[in-house]
Amino acid sequence: MEQHRFRWQLVRFFGLFLPLVGLSFVGSIAFSKWQWGYFLQPPGLPKRVNEFETIRSITPVSSLEKANGQLTFQPDVLLLCDRDDRIQLGDSRYCGSAKCNSEYCDTSRVLLRLFDRGKLNASKPQMSPRDLSTLYGDLEATNLFYSGESKIYKNSAKDFKGFVLEAIDRNGQNYLFFALTSGQVSNDRYPYYEFLFLKNPDGSMQLLNANRFFYEIAGIEGFEWWSVWFLLVLMSFILSFAVVGIMDLRDRSFHPRKSLWH
Repeated sequence: MEQHRFRWQLVRFFGLFLPLVGLSFVGSIAFSKWQWGYFLQPPGLPKRVNEFETIRSITPVSSLEKANGQLTFQPDVLLLCDRDDRIQLGDSRYCGSAKCNSEYCDTSRVLLRLFDRGKLNASKPQMSPRDLSTLYGDLEATNLFYSGESKIYKNSAKDFKGFVLEAIDRNGQNYLFFALTSGQVSNDRYPYYEFLFLKNPDGSMQLLNANRFFYEIAGIEGFEWWSVWFLLVLMSFILSFAVVGIMDLRDRSFHPRKSLWH
């Protein structure tokens, strides 16, 4: 009889705990999507990056507000990943990781991919300020930029830094790849952007791929979905154990001699 009651209590426990584990997983990835912009991990680089055969230019850029209030990109040599054209990209230990994460995100992962493929063995030229001047409008037209969550962050959300890369694939098609970050859009929360455009012969640009997500500095960086899931599962275990214990106390009050925990 006691073994039967014990098995029944296990059924009760797992009947409550296992659904809570599933709900905890759904809740954790929902939190990740809301907080970081992705469910399980940051989106990877566009597959077409692997088809780049020739890198025409790599231009570090930052945003600049003109006198009329419009924004444009300007060359910013201080932002180039290796910070020295004489140093090969692979020798720059501070350049960043090949997989951008939500804790310390930089714009170098596409450069590292190209370096690993042997496409960055020599210094690359940069785009002229004239060629850069119209590119911000193309990005803004995608309506994919995050705005600040309040007026406090309105200006910092438009403070862009990163680089523009011109590439040609094996079929002779021209591409523009943008990797950008901006200032805060909320407290300690920063967006990361990647845009891949096909450059048509007539000069028009066609958006092929866009990645955007968030990272934090001095906030809850590193608090990924698996951390949330672990905490929720732990809480679910405690809750399930407590509920089963309460149910056992109730049974003991009705059947004191047949209590599971007697």
